[in-house]
Amino acid sequence: MLGLAAIAGLLVGLFPDLCSAVVRSLRASPGSSLLLGLGWVVGVPVGVVLLFVTVIGLPLGMVTLALYVALLPIGYVVAALAFGQWGLQRWRPQRAEHRNLRPAWAAALLLALSLLALLPVLGPLIGLLLMSAGLGALLKQVGRPQAHCH
Repeated sequence: MLGLAAIAGLLVGLFPDLCSAVVRSLRASPGSSLLLGLGWVVGVPVGVVLLFVTVIGLPLGMVTLALYVALLPIGYVVAALAFGQWGLQRWRPQRAEHRNLRPAWAAALLLALSLLALLPVLGPLIGLLLMSAGLGALLKQVGRPQAHCH
């Protein structure tokens, strides 16, 4: 939980424009973000297994697997940032644009989600869907010039 909160703080602090673009993307098209993320969550392990079958693909498979494992919690945190900002806009709209509050709201939502994850079946399912939607929104921003920090 603390690690995820630290990731949220680092993302907002180091990549504020990217975070804002990902949050906007997730809020504008949650369905396509979810589908893209689910495709990635399922497709990458299949591709890694296929790479592991060949000797030449083994190093690429290992790098791909490492990136995959590193991006999973980032997708979860990105979704928490998006829903945290949504909650902040609903509860305190005058403070919604303050970047300093985003990690705090994301941390609060991450705490609530960690409690929700304790529910059998429903908790992990919600976690998977959130992570997939966050990953999909993040992948949509790859290569877009407006998503990079200035």
